[in-house]
Amino acid sequence: VDYRDGAGPGDVVWRLGLDGDFVLSAGASHGAWPWFSHQHDARMLGKHVLLFDNGNTRVEGPEGIGGNSRGQVYRLDEAAQTATLTFNHDLGGYSAALGSSQRLANGNVFFGNGFLGDQANPLSESIEVAPDGTRKFIVQAEAFTYRTLRMKDMYRP
Repeated sequence: VDYRDGAGPGDVVWRLGLDGDFVLSAGASHGAWPWFSHQHDARMLGKHVLLFDNGNTRVEGPEGIGGNSRGQVYRLDEAAQTATLTFNHDLGGYSAALGSSQRLANGNVFFGNGFLGDQANPLSESIEVAPDGTRKFIVQAEAFTYRTLRMKDMYRP
């Protein structure tokens, strides 16, 4: 969206994802379904987009192949309109709704699987993942969570 710190007209500049304006570049390991669907908490980080990929279309859609929700990072080249999937982490569970993503100061990423389980047994899981895919921290809650954020301590974000 052409925002320009509130002074822009609000026009759509480009669309990212399946049938969007960008082409997914070759070379990265995309798997059978490279693009996200029903994503949450997309964040622009310079020339990168960090997001939680619920994956509803990939998992349950007409061509559904199953699987889990993913944490993803795409590097964007706006001039060439190409996107490169630079990080694609299987989060170990399928969250049909809700979810969050956060880049941490140490370079790791933090994702929230907000809707695991069912209405009778609600569950969510938040996972810190290093750039090499190593899971560094996991916390579960017996509740659904809309967003989770990792904080340094109780007094500073």
